[in-house]
Amino acid sequence: MADANIQEKKPPVLSGIHAYCKPVLFGILAGVGTIFVLTGAAALLFAVLRLTSAAIPAAAVFIVTISGFITGFLAAKISGKRGLLVGGCAALMVAILLLAAGCMFSGVPQGTAYTRTAVITAAGMLGGYLGVGGKNRTYH
Repeated sequence: MADANIQEKKPPVLSGIHAYCKPVLFGILAGVGTIFVLTGAAALLFAVLRLTSAAIPAAAVFIVTISGFITGFLAAKISGKRGLLVGGCAALMVAILLLAAGCMFSGVPQGTAYTRTAVITAAGMLGGYLGVGGKNRTYH
């Protein structure tokens, strides 16, 4: 009879903005980590293949596109709903972090910085859209 009085503790249900904080934060961490890994790989590739500095802007766009996609995909996968919103917000936060870092090291951001921000956000939204899909998606 003592067991009948004990109730199971249920995890709290997060609502509002709190439901999106964890996915966005994990997405941001994944995105920044991806940027570090891909930048290191690109530096190694540039050194080994002796590529010219003319390839750096293309590599930078490739790196931010992949990291934005992974940011949005992971954030939406954790959230499980509203992939465009969650993925876009997480990717936009990564873009803002990159803009802030660029401003600290080189002063006023150039026009390409805003293009990269748009690319990161769009890739994050695409990753978020694909992140909420998966097994539950039906095609007609």
